[in-house]
Amino acid sequence: MDDTDTYSDEENEDMVQLVEVLKRVKAENVDLKKNFESLKSLHLQLNESHRQLLSKYAALHDERVNVERQYQALCESWRVELEEKQKQFEHAKAQILGPRDLELIRVRLMEE
Repeated sequence: MDDTDTYSDEENEDMVQLVEVLKRVKAENVDLKKNFESLKSLHLQLNESHRQLLSKYAALHDERVNVERQYQALCESWRVELEEKQKQFEHAKAQILGPRDLELIRVRLMEE
């Protein structure tokens, strides 16, 4: 007597279905493992990219801060230079005779 003879047709059909389900689940498991490994690899790549971007961001931020400091220092030196030039201009302007004074000098010269 065979093993198949000891089971009813219904039980045999159930076993066939179970074997098919088992095969399908094993195939799905293989696909899920592949997906997991793929996602794991992608996750590691993204983490590395993120780390590199953070590093670049920090370097660019530091560079921006330095450029801003240099710009502020340059603006301050220009302000000081402008104030000095303005004082020199005011001093030179004070030494220039106005139109009225020039007219008086002209009149005196003509009288002489």
